[in-house]
Amino acid sequence: MIRRFLTYGIMSLSLAILSLCSRSPVTMDNGGTDFPNTKAVVGSLFSSDGAASPRTLVRLAPRAFNPAVDIQSAPFPVDTTDFEGTYRFSLVDTGEYTITAVQLDKRTRAIICGVHVINDTERIASDTLRRPGTINVTLPTGVDAINGYFFVPGTTIDASLKGNEGFATLDSVPAGVIPSVNYGAAGSSTMRVIRYDIPVSPGGATEVLYPEWDHAKRIILNTTASGADMKGNVTCFPALIRLTHDNFDFSQAQRGGGDIRFTKTDNTPIPYEIEGWDPVTEHAEVWVRIDTVYGNNNAQSIVLYWGASASSATAASNSAAVFDTAASKGGFQGVWHMGQAGNTLAKDATINGYDGTPFNMTAASAVPGMIGAAQEFDGASSYIQMSNTSSGKLNFPENGFYSVSAWVNCNTSDFTQFVAGKGHEQYYLKFNLSIGWEFVEWKDNSGPQITSSPLPELKTWKYLVGVRNGTSQKLYVDGACIDSTIYDFPDTVPRNSQSDFSIGAYLAYVLTTEVNEGYCFFNGKIDEVRVSNNIPSADWIKLCYMNQKTSDALITW
Repeated sequence: MIRRFLTYGIMSLSLAILSLCSRSPVTMDNGGTDFPNTKAVVGSLFSSDGAASPRTLVRLAPRAFNPAVDIQSAPFPVDTTDFEGTYRFSLVDTGEYTITAVQLDKRTRAIICGVHVINDTERIASDTLRRPGTINVTLPTGVDAINGYFFVPGTTIDASLKGNEGFATLDSVPAGVIPSVNYGAAGSSTMRVIRYDIPVSPGGATEVLYPEWDHAKRIILNTTASGADMKGNVTCFPALIRLTHDNFDFSQAQRGGGDIRFTKTDNTPIPYEIEGWDPVTEHAEVWVRIDTVYGNNNAQSIVLYWGASASSATAASNSAAVFDTAASKGGFQGVWHMGQAGNTLAKDATINGYDGTPFNMTAASAVPGMIGAAQEFDGASSYIQMSNTSSGKLNFPENGFYSVSAWVNCNTSDFTQFVAGKGHEQYYLKFNLSIGWEFVEWKDNSGPQITSSPLPELKTWKYLVGVRNGTSQKLYVDGACIDSTIYDFPDTVPRNSQSDFSIGAYLAYVLTTEVNEGYCFFNGKIDEVRVSNNIPSADWIKLCYMNQKTSDALITW
């Protein structure tokens, strides 16, 4: 390998000196009469300060060029830029090529991929030379650690393993997005893509981890003013990742998304839950648990991996790990994504398993929601009941510490409508026909304590969060605190905790017997209902809204 590099280096330098002295003319008019099927390639290179870059060695290689195999049998054209930074190649066959360049004095570099030679003269967009970086590739299982090597197709960049353990390093890689790093072995014609679309920053080192996965993409969490606009840090946050045809190629992943993985940039795995995955419409909703989302920051990122074989990657979606019930990890006591078929159980994403039974709902009740699918309630008889929750972890004491949230879309303001909560004399979110959205905590023999917002826009998605913090209470709408003043409505009815949690209607009691017929039925859509025994911060609530709304402000690809 070393001898090969020395031989090629001498050859390249000789060609560079020759290019400085004389240049072959550009082929025009279908390549000229002597070479009717050849074309010309012309471009220019600049330094980072915008000045033209002379004395830059430029190579043109076929896209599939393998430096470990092809360099001796098929050397490719080399040119050196003139004082205007211009390079020219003539007598080039039609096809797809890669251009690489190195400035002979500063050793800055550039790479231009996907050069399609079709026309008589292909004029390539100018590019900027920058400091190179490195790519460290973790050795996948089954490689030949003696005869194996990694390489960047279409370039002279490769690295022999020669007994390396753990990883191999590709040096002097031009900054930019490298289409792929491949693996091969001496004496074998089999080539394998290790990773596609690898970003390399000037002077940086890119780690290729999880080599069994063909694809990886960095996801930025932007909390600056240009993003989610969050000042403080937020912990134990379930970030919503929406996958679409614009940011993800569903054909490269397993049909149900079983091969996707998420990690921190230090390779620590991150728990995730796939709420919905539809490769036909090319939409998916995935919840990813972030330990800490840093405020006023656009440098934090996580990594999405996909494209592994079924034998390498079994499904790892784990809703209970994302929506943890432990107080130190979010305190989620009930989470219903509401994406089920309308006449099936509303599954609780937490380990508590408080699944909801639908009443008077049909398959047509499942409709497009804010996050994937939602459930539409008819305002007359449909609701969901979480059985056996009257005395469970959703049963908070008077002056307790908890929060209730939901995305709601109300069709009418003609009557009072229940959103979600635990009976009429405990706690709940509702729409009051004369006031607007309300969050209510019932005081024993004293009546409801109410925080409220103005009348809502109809047929518009709104994000509601009610927070009870001991003797204080707040209602948030679309990430902003609308009311923190408690209005007492006198009533001598005692606090009643016998009701199960429900969505879409109050569960009524006759004396101490629950009647499976509700009242104050909701007319509209409800999505993503959550109950927690933690008190979320204002930043946490705002981040939920900014991340979950249609125009997600947190996630940047």
